[in-house]
Amino acid sequence: RNDINKSVEAIDKIAFYLSLALFSLSLGLTKPIVKKDSLYIKIKKGRNLSMLDSSEGEIKPIDYTIGTSENLTQMESEKLAVLTGREGSGKTTLLDTIFYIATLANMGLPVPAEHAEVGLFDSIVLQKCSGRQNFTETREMLKSMIPPIVEGKKTLLLVDEIEMATGIRDAPEMLRWILHLAMKRES
Repeated sequence: RNDINKSVEAIDKIAFYLSLALFSLSLGLTKPIVKKDSLYIKIKKGRNLSMLDSSEGEIKPIDYTIGTSENLTQMESEKLAVLTGREGSGKTTLLDTIFYIATLANMGLPVPAEHAEVGLFDSIVLQKCSGRQNFTETREMLKSMIPPIVEGKKTLLLVDEIEMATGIRDAPEMLRWILHLAMKRES
């Protein structure tokens, strides 16, 4: 009986790794370099998971770096980035791509990029604001963003369209407050 259980466990393990390998090959995923003591993400030719099978034409891969590390040049080393651009310019797609790659790498899984170096984060938060929110909804949004920062966790915080939640007038003040917390705690 014990030999049968060990055989089943071995077959399960082989099936898992074979499935992961086939999935990776079919989508062109690669093994990321995970840096335990670094807080940065460096992506070369990253692709958005939700667009990998898109029939809407060719999807342009991205190169993007954010964070700090001794391996990065001064031009690449930034703890904070604010993305701006006109509507439809790809800001949300870029944030989604960074989120997918960081999350998969932190789970020990292959990523949709030609090359990726990713720090090991305690917390990865992607907060999308989809429209004007009332006070309760805004409070709930902040509850997902603030705890990892004030707890001093190594946090990757990606926020999209915060002005949709707060209104264009209040968004800069809210961002300033969140950034002040992050810098104070060095998250």
